[in-house]
Amino acid sequence: MRTRRVEFRLSEQELREIHDFIFDMRQDGGKITLSELIRNGIQREIVAWKEDSQTAKKQMDAIALYDTVSRFFLE
Repeated sequence: MRTRRVEFRLSEQELREIHDFIFDMRQDGGKITLSELIRNGIQREIVAWKEDSQTAKKQMDAIALYDTVSRFFLE
């Protein structure tokens, strides 16, 4: 399987929450990586979109708007 590198932005708070979650999972004997969390999240979004495309479209529009606004304020 061919892999590609994907870059995305996370706030410091989101990154801390992710690291805490991964740490807790490993403490309980589970194994998970950041890549697995991302892939699982993407798969859930795809399934949700296929099940209810109208709601998914609204969510995607909201995310796109948030990304546009957040890029504007970073510049």
